[in-house]
Amino acid sequence: MKTVVVLTGLLVALAISAQATVTISVSTPIVTGATNADGSNVTVTATIEIVDITHPAQVMLSVMSTNGLIGQLFQPEVLTFLPLLPALKDGLPKYDVEQGICTWTNTSWNPYFTGDFNVQVVATDLTIGSQDVSATAVTVVRTIGGTMNSVKVAADVSPTAYDANMAFTNIDLNLVAVHNIKIADTNVGSVSIGCNLMNNPTGVTITAEMNAEEQEKAYMDTGAYRTNGTPFRFNMTLHARPTSLMGFGEIERFVWTPTVATNPAGEGILETDVLSCQPWRSGDTTNYQAHVGCAPLFVADTNDAAFMEGMIMCTTAHYMDVSPEVGDIGGGRAGIGLKVNGQSNTTSYLKAFISDTLLAEWGVPVDRATNLLAGYVTHYTSNNVSEGDTTEVTTEFTRIAGGTNIVYAYNSGTNGDSGFETRLTFTFHSPVAAQMGVIATDVFGDYDGDGKTDLAVYRHGYWTIYSLANGTILNNVGEWGGAEYITVPGDYDGDGQADLAVYRHGYWSIYSLVNGMILLNAGEWGGANWTPVSGDYDGDGKSDLAVYSHGYWSIYSLANGIILLNAGEWGGANWTPVPGDYDGDGKSDLAVYSAGYWSIYSLANGMILLNAGEWGGASWTPVSGDYDGDGKSDLTVYSHGYWSIYSLANGMIMLNGGVWGGSNWTPVRGDYDGDGKSDLAVYREGYWSIYSLVNGILLNQGGAWGGPGWTPVQ
Repeated sequence: MKTVVVLTGLLVALAISAQATVTISVSTPIVTGATNADGSNVTVTATIEIVDITHPAQVMLSVMSTNGLIGQLFQPEVLTFLPLLPALKDGLPKYDVEQGICTWTNTSWNPYFTGDFNVQVVATDLTIGSQDVSATAVTVVRTIGGTMNSVKVAADVSPTAYDANMAFTNIDLNLVAVHNIKIADTNVGSVSIGCNLMNNPTGVTITAEMNAEEQEKAYMDTGAYRTNGTPFRFNMTLHARPTSLMGFGEIERFVWTPTVATNPAGEGILETDVLSCQPWRSGDTTNYQAHVGCAPLFVADTNDAAFMEGMIMCTTAHYMDVSPEVGDIGGGRAGIGLKVNGQSNTTSYLKAFISDTLLAEWGVPVDRATNLLAGYVTHYTSNNVSEGDTTEVTTEFTRIAGGTNIVYAYNSGTNGDSGFETRLTFTFHSPVAAQMGVIATDVFGDYDGDGKTDLAVYRHGYWTIYSLANGTILNNVGEWGGAEYITVPGDYDGDGQADLAVYRHGYWSIYSLVNGMILLNAGEWGGANWTPVSGDYDGDGKSDLAVYSHGYWSIYSLANGIILLNAGEWGGANWTPVPGDYDGDGKSDLAVYSAGYWSIYSLANGMILLNAGEWGGASWTPVSGDYDGDGKSDLTVYSHGYWSIYSLANGMIMLNGGVWGGSNWTPVRGDYDGDGKSDLAVYREGYWSIYSLVNGILLNQGGAWGGPGWTPVQ
């Protein structure tokens, strides 16, 4: 929405300032790369001259399709001028120290839709206020791309209920504006191109004196746009089947028809029905009439795409500045989310359709989906900084039979995938952005993917694993490792299930119990004096090879083949590593403990989270875990049957010297009931006792699994 609004205001400003003395000039832009077969960014170059080199100046790039349906405006850039070199004087080049020249280049534009565009460069002398505009036409031809075929609206202005077979009529495209809002994340290789529908007002005068709110209201509150809750039907040709779809408003139908039936993932036509919602932006006083749009999401990496395949998500966003959040949300491994703006005390929701096929990819049994998927909401300030208030919200589940309500079909048939419709309803506590997420929890030591930690013990290379939740033996004296090997369980292949991993003198061997595949056989990373410290340090949903020795950390991403850290220093000779996600960003942090003191460093953000903070004592053992379920690891220590837990995020003492265990019991981390919160678990010579601190429920008291000589897998 901002794109078209700001652009129109800018054009008005240009008309007003045209009478002023022109002190700055722009050459005709040169555009290259619009037909790049690889879909790389387009380069725009222009020469800009200014009369007085001491004047500050800026330049802004805008692009608009010739049919007015797609537009994009880029952030202003400050110009740096060099002295103008005029023609030869007296046979020698002579600089003009008063005038300046700048060769400006912009590589931000990555057009998605194929078509004809007008590329416009606006330069402004900020001292005088004069501007110059130069534009050129360019034809975009991409191997990645798409075209908007039509936008339709329900024939009945105020339908009583949505019906996929209701009458739709084409909108006069002269009365609306559709623009792409490109959202790219190079970390996960995803790109989302949104089609955001707004009024192109007729009979409404947009003036430079209007503030942003007044302009937005003019764009939304006209009769051509229809009211909140009106069904719209988008129809577009895309280069490939989207991995998933995000809706600005409530998606009711999603049908994909491939051009070639035998190639469902290739080119095709997307048809989706969306109910318009009521937008709102932080700082505005107006609840606007309506807003609607959709954004196909494409994920290039096949492994990442597998965890999004078929996901359909939408929101009653109060403002259309929304973006997909893919990855760790609220402490989970794989999930989706939206970040939306809302007004204080207003209620919104995120709705997502999760197919049975996607649940299988996550390793979540269909009959357990309603227990394993959790909703979270985190508020963000106007500066996009988390307020650290991540809380769990109730998730409503509705079973969807294939072809009902939401249709996700790879052909023109009427039957889509079966699955669950999940709805997270929450209320904004302040006029800021909120991030909502739906996650499949990744629990430490979960060998069957049911979202609950299993009882696992190890002895001289043999593993025995029992599912406490299901009463099933998952592995009975399976051999992997040896007498001198250290167990380092984790999810190294990102399938949502813990793998059998062992380490010895710098060598790693990893076996997928679920798939029966050897992921790594004596791979070298570390050394004889290094201790393995498994964790997900890059947030890709897969455990990394990490080792620690006398204050030094070395971390290698097995999945991506990248060295994340090579002998980085954090800690010391007498410090014990306690990796965990202490800031809730979905990535493990470098944490160490020594005689009651904690020091924590965020490798991802380069920030010291805690420097020698005191919690515990010389005889206490640190235990990693999230005991309050806020998505952040807590400072936890154990000594001779006593537990003390401090929430670093919230500054609250959760437990101070609570009794569970005894002098000869070993603390074991894990979430044994799958509620998203770590439990108090202890082990002694084959016996387990587990207590849910949050729910006050005894999960297991002295249950036998293992025996003398067997150690719990940590």
